[in-house]
Amino acid sequence: MSMIEYAVRAIFPDQSFVQPYLDWLVDGHINDVLGGGAVSGYAIIESDLPENHAVVSRYLFPSRDAFDQYERETAPRLRKEGSEKFGPHTGIVMSRTLGTVIEPK
Repeated sequence: MSMIEYAVRAIFPDQSFVQPYLDWLVDGHINDVLGGGAVSGYAIIESDLPENHAVVSRYLFPSRDAFDQYERETAPRLRKEGSEKFGPHTGIVMSRTLGTVIEPK
């Protein structure tokens, strides 16, 4: 079975949103995703966007089935919470990617 990487990228309208978002991630959200089936999770501050401030959180799931279960059972609650705190009303733009991890042989 192949691992699945799920990533969420948040682009902030200004620097003032970055620390509250990071606090939310590390004070519970990443652990909530882990509790929903991910086997690892972490956040990266992107510094190569001088006009924007961005954070990418990445999660590994052991299989597509595990990710699908997360999507059904855990993600709706977490996305609702995230949207209430950091949704479009704040000017933060979110995007998600999902893909199969290919490892060298």
